[in-house]
Amino acid sequence: LLRQRLRIGLDRDYRSYERETPGFRGRVLFRESIKKLSLQHGRTVSRFDLFTHDISKNQIIRSALVHLLKTADFGEFRSESAKELRANIRGLVRSMSDVTLVPLRIQDIISAQRKRNDRDYALMLTICRFLVENLMPTESAGAAKTPLIRRSDIKFFYKLYEDFVAKFYKIHLKNWFVRPQHMFKW
Repeated sequence: LLRQRLRIGLDRDYRSYERETPGFRGRVLFRESIKKLSLQHGRTVSRFDLFTHDISKNQIIRSALVHLLKTADFGEFRSESAKELRANIRGLVRSMSDVTLVPLRIQDIISAQRKRNDRDYALMLTICRFLVENLMPTESAGAAKTPLIRRSDIKFFYKLYEDFVAKFYKIHLKNWFVRPQHMFKW
C-alpha cells in the first residue's frame, strides 16, 4: 500500500518555517535579523511556507516503520522471508528520507488530517494506530498491560482479512465470480 502511494506520490502540504536564510525569502523578520546580527553577514531571518512531504501523516507512517524495524519480530530471524520483509521496510523508510521522525502518540494519529480522497492514508494510519495501541512497547515505565483487542476491532480484522482473500482470488481466478461473504444478523 505504501509502495503504491510512493509511486503515486506522497501527500504534500504547506508548512511554515522560520529560519536564517541568505538574502530575502518570504516575510523578513527584521527584529530577529537585527538581534542575531544576520544583516551584517548578508543573511536575514525570514518566515516562509514550503510545499513539502514533511507533514504529519507521512511523519507518523515513517516513524511507525522505523519503530517496527527496531522492535518487531518477523518470525525466524535467519529465514529468507524475514530478511526480505526487513529489506522491504528499510527500502520504504529510505524512500521517505525527507520526512522527519516523530514520537508516536495515539492522539497524533487520531488527529492526523485525512482528506476525502485518502482512503489509502486512512488505512495506513489505522494500521499505525493498531501497532501503537497493541504491539509497540513504549519508553515510559509503568505497570500497564497490553490492552485487549476490542470486539469491534476483531470484527474489523475479520472483515479486512475476508476482503483481502476475496480480492486476491478475484485477481488470480479470472473466470470465477468472487465476493466476500455478507454478515448474517442473528
